[in-house]
Amino acid sequence: MKKVFVTFLICFSLMADTDITDIESDFRTKVTDRYHRLLHSIDRYFVSDANENLSHYKKISQNKLYMILSLKDDGGKLEHDFHLRGRIKLPKLQDKFEITFNKQAVERRDNQHVDNEYDEVLKDNNFRVGLKYHIYKESYSNAYAKLSLRVRSPVGLYAKVGINKSYFYQKLETIFQHALYYYIHDKEYALSTSMTLFLPIDDRYALEQQNRWYKDEADKTAIFEHSFRLYHSINSVNKLRYQFTYATIDDEVCNYCKHWYGANIKFRHHINKWIFFEIIPEVLKRRENSFKFEKVFTVNFGMTFSK
Repeated sequence: MKKVFVTFLICFSLMADTDITDIESDFRTKVTDRYHRLLHSIDRYFVSDANENLSHYKKISQNKLYMILSLKDDGGKLEHDFHLRGRIKLPKLQDKFEITFNKQAVERRDNQHVDNEYDEVLKDNNFRVGLKYHIYKESYSNAYAKLSLRVRSPVGLYAKVGINKSYFYQKLETIFQHALYYYIHDKEYALSTSMTLFLPIDDRYALEQQNRWYKDEADKTAIFEHSFRLYHSINSVNKLRYQFTYATIDDEVCNYCKHWYGANIKFRHHINKWIFFEIIPEVLKRRENSFKFEKVFTVNFGMTFSK
């Protein structure tokens, strides 16, 4: 399986040095232009304004669209997934509203690093569209309400209310995030809360420690995760992240006993401004597999659509 990954990676890298780059650039430009024209139409539909100027269009062009192909070798079993990411801020609505859309993997730890809009309590990998309303929004704190649905039947409509707050002590940033989910169709709720400590060491290194707790009423379980991460910026195009995670579970069998733990290294390389790939080797042990030693190898190929 690793031969498939390596071969695909080499072909992907060679794109930057061949005429394929021109094809990629033309494709990316067309998709970006259509994407921004669509956003402009949506913005004008909600709020008509005859006094539009150049800055208005520049704000729309700042919106980015991410497409990521993920290939994973999980113990000899080759899996693939496609991720689509977007957080839309429209000039006439950005003070209060954002449009979000994403498609996420079933297993949260495999996909968290490519998804800023990740909702850790969701259990499917279907494409979702949401509308987020900012109750209040400041530099280091915000509260919001969000309504999201699945773009297929059943729609899986759910509501989310959240609050985020950051505190600073010299270089150390402490981030608190809390969210309440309500699944409208199933009439069930879920809770999520986390505390993250982030400390920049210098221009190349940073440390992060995160404690995340979430509870799902449907499964009658609660998960408590502790993650330690070291970020290493090698240069402007090469980044490394080292991570160790230990998780416990509270369910009908045990009270916050060992659930799973593992370590991984993520290497990210930008081929150019728009294209990147990530290599993520991982080792882990899970209770569901009797804590047998497992090896997972993931490669992500991504493209950014923006000006």
